[in-house]
Amino acid sequence: MADQLGLIGVGNVGYYYACNLLKAKRELFAFDRDSEKLAVLEREGARKASSIGEVASQCNTVILALPSPDAVQDVMYGQGGILAIAQRGTLVIDASTIEPDMVQALHADAASAGISYLEAPMSGGQPGGAGQAGAKAGTVTFMVGGDREAFERARPILDILGSYSLFLGPAGTGSKV
Repeated sequence: MADQLGLIGVGNVGYYYACNLLKAKRELFAFDRDSEKLAVLEREGARKASSIGEVASQCNTVILALPSPDAVQDVMYGQGGILAIAQRGTLVIDASTIEPDMVQALHADAASAGISYLEAPMSGGQPGGAGQAGAKAGTVTFMVGGDREAFERARPILDILGSYSLFLGPAGTGSKV
């Protein structure tokens, strides 16, 4: 598999992550259930995927920017989801905000499948520094939990998406902070 970056979730925050990756000249394969949002991003240069499974099968690094824990579980565990489709060695950077217990379970299940899973919830540190405004400006701080090796692999991508990425320790640590 060639080095390919994927993004699942191009909503309020994910759209700006995608734009910043495209501005940095990163080739991007994207999927969202909202075809209108995906069409906008495709016009800006992203390659459109038809499913989660297509991103998982074509990309060796996948960023998740999803709105809820249920959405994360569906993308990871659902039929045609990442854990069912992704190849060994795939890196998942989950920029969603979910509970530490869920992060730990996802990390363990991904490791069993030969997939590296990092949690990377964001913060802004100041008014307007997080959320859509921070994602658009590329000024967010990522609080990362998982394996150090996976963090080092993800760092160049996180550096495009935000101002800081702090490795805090094992899976669940970022969400706790």
